[in-house]
Amino acid sequence: MTKFCGKDLLIQLEDVVPGTFTTIGGFRSNGVTINNEQVDVTDKGTMPWRQLIECGIRTMSLAGSGVFTDDAVMVRMVQHSVTDGETIQNFKIISGAGDTFEGLFQIASLERTGEHNGSEEFSLTLESAGEVVYTPAP
Repeated sequence: MTKFCGKDLLIQLEDVVPGTFTTIGGFRSNGVTINNEQVDVTDKGTMPWRQLIECGIRTMSLAGSGVFTDDAVMVRMVQHSVTDGETIQNFKIISGAGDTFEGLFQIASLERTGEHNGSEEFSLTLESAGEVVYTPAP
């Protein structure tokens, strides 16, 4: 079975030019979580086994942390989070396998921290804000 490098899991923000994306710099670790809400419709007639129906909400969360850099993408996300109020942007996630996810995500949190004897670091959480399109690897 093929293995993939963690460094190849990238989160990108759409540029000012639609359809072009730039990787968010500085990540040391990041991840993608796909959530499918369960709707339990178990009743006395279906006991003892739980019954589920597919009408729950699907969401995707992106999270990561790393060393804060002043690259244009990070500066743009800080501006959107703090001054512009435009926290919903188009993001793309690329895995080492070559498959992608793309959709609107809200910047749920952007944290910057720093120790007196270390680098300034950040943590970022993004939540899906609409349909996320999955494209398998070519």
